[in-house]
Amino acid sequence: MLPLGRGGGQVIKPEHLVKGNAMSGPMHGSTIAAAAYAIRVHCSISWPEGSRCLNCHQRFPCQVHRLAYETLVDDGWTDLQIEALDQRTGPWS
Repeated sequence: MLPLGRGGGQVIKPEHLVKGNAMSGPMHGSTIAAAAYAIRVHCSISWPEGSRCLNCHQRFPCQVHRLAYETLVDDGWTDLQIEALDQRTGPWS
């Protein structure tokens, strides 16, 4: 699994975002940063058979996107703030 980002020398992976993990409880800044990064990377693209994740090509929303979304909502982010993370310049960027 490739790391989503680094925080304090620790590799942040999607499974770190799962509730009940050792990182649950008060949100760490690195957890929120990893969740925001995951939302930007695991965004929806249109395919003839429906929406797919740009990064992992699973049906959208993929597991990583769902976990990151839940993490940000639990931290008090609104839907508009989360949607604003998608700053693509084109359909494949």
